[in-house]
Amino acid sequence: MGRTAMKAQDDQSWLWHRRLGHFNFQGLKILHQKKMMTDLPQIQAIEGACEACLQGKQHKKPFPSGTSWRAKAVLELIHTDVCGPMRTPSHEQNRYFILFIDDYSRMTWVYFMREKSEVFKVFKKFKNLVEKQSGRSIKVLRSDRGKEYNNSKFDKFCEEEGIEHQTTYLLCTYSNREKAQAGGKTEKGIFLGYSTQSKGYRIYNLKTKKLIISRDIEFDEDAMWNWDEEKVERQSVMVPKETHPQQQQEEGTDQAEMERRSQQAPGSPRTTNIRRD
Repeated sequence: MGRTAMKAQDDQSWLWHRRLGHFNFQGLKILHQKKMMTDLPQIQAIEGACEACLQGKQHKKPFPSGTSWRAKAVLELIHTDVCGPMRTPSHEQNRYFILFIDDYSRMTWVYFMREKSEVFKVFKKFKNLVEKQSGRSIKVLRSDRGKEYNNSKFDKFCEEEGIEHQTTYLLCTYSNREKAQAGGKTEKGIFLGYSTQSKGYRIYNLKTKKLIISRDIEFDEDAMWNWDEEKVERQSVMVPKETHPQQQQEEGTDQAEMERRSQQAPGSPRTTNIRRD
């Protein structure tokens, strides 16, 4: 099939996708094959980004069932998390506790705290204990993105002690789901690279003007961000047509001029759609 015919078929597929309330392409193909709709043309499954579908249908990415890396020695990787506040305090007025789990041996340590602000002090106490007893050093600490772990004091200590601090994702849920659905599920962002601390992407959120780390994104490969005009631009696809030699020469000149202009224009990063937690 020629490129011109494929382009026309793609346009028809997108048209019927929108006409039927953004019905998925596989469903449209079944309707055509079983002749369940009059005048429905042959539908081509298209790998592209539909902004309306992403706004209303984007889901969180599934987490892998297994892990890609496990520690091979004690203290090579320590998992930690904080639980609390508890409704009823202990006899010592503690309302929180913090866990440290060694990934290799699965040995667990529990410390009780009155406030979350004690996390840094407790971690130093734990580090001193296990390193003196084992004769080894903590290499990697893995925590969530809570402020008790992610602050300048904690980061500086890990850097000075040669500890790699990895972070996972906070579990966030909507307290008002109706409001969340009315506002859409995604926000636009610009892909800046990969995070070195988490299994996620570094995204510049165009709405909040902040850099975030997210794994729940969908790339729009045909969109570019224009920093000067602060808007999304679409890449145009040149589709060859059957023409006479003279007309081909004229169109070739126009195409060369367009390519020259595009090379002069500064490159723009790809845009992405970020799922809001």
